[in-house]
Amino acid sequence: MTRKEQYKEQIDGVSIELLQHTEPDERFYEHKPTGKWVASVTTKLDVLPKDPFLDIWKDKNGVAAVNQVLDEAAKTGTAIHNLIDDLCKEYQETGQASLMWFDDNGYKKFNSVIWSAVMKFVDFFNNYVDDILLSEQRMFSDVLDVAGTVDGVFMLKDGRVAIVDYKYTSVLSEKFSVQTYCYKQMVEETYNMKVDVRGNLWLRSQKRGADKTGKKIQGNGWEFVEHIEDERDALIYDCANKIFMDKYRNKEIIPEHRTYPTILTIGN
Repeated sequence: MTRKEQYKEQIDGVSIELLQHTEPDERFYEHKPTGKWVASVTTKLDVLPKDPFLDIWKDKNGVAAVNQVLDEAAKTGTAIHNLIDDLCKEYQETGQASLMWFDDNGYKKFNSVIWSAVMKFVDFFNNYVDDILLSEQRMFSDVLDVAGTVDGVFMLKDGRVAIVDYKYTSVLSEKFSVQTYCYKQMVEETYNMKVDVRGNLWLRSQKRGADKTGKKIQGNGWEFVEHIEDERDALIYDCANKIFMDKYRNKEIIPEHRTYPTILTIGN
């Protein structure tokens, strides 16, 4: 049995029952078998200092205007993630997947920004990926006491298992490395498989093509930015986790909407 076959068999043998609950500024996962609530990776990392550029930007352009830009960017990012996941899910079922830009009436189904980003993923996949192990998979770690949704786990053509987190941002935050560190722990803990490499598939990179040395994973307008500082990322996560848990030191970790009734009625 090959490594890929072994890992696929191990994945098939695991059932994860996690429900996602999103609040305006936080996200939690409920582990259905135990009823335990676990905060997401991004929620815990949000306690760390924000980029000072964001405050400068808001002061210069106004909070409302900046929030509108951020909301539109979030919608674009979600659309890109969903389309990539659709492709991956179809590939897992049939061994091939296609996406059409125009509908039957000749109208674009997605704008050119979204389409070009998905094109870059396709370039990455066709040139560097051997197979898909997981796509948009919810999971959690008992060791780190954290949950999240992993964008993709791929078997690369060079035989390595890679955790790939898609990013369509103008810059890459240092928090992203901590995020994939947590995902690595979740994958290895949940499926008993070794992750060889983790990083961001940056879909707004300035790279102009494939690496001539063949050592780096990249293409026109995209690159795989590898995260290698496990000890540093573990330390940063531990600090963020302690700050987050201090917020709940005298109360149970549970989404706010579960502490109130969700339906209010007056009269008969």
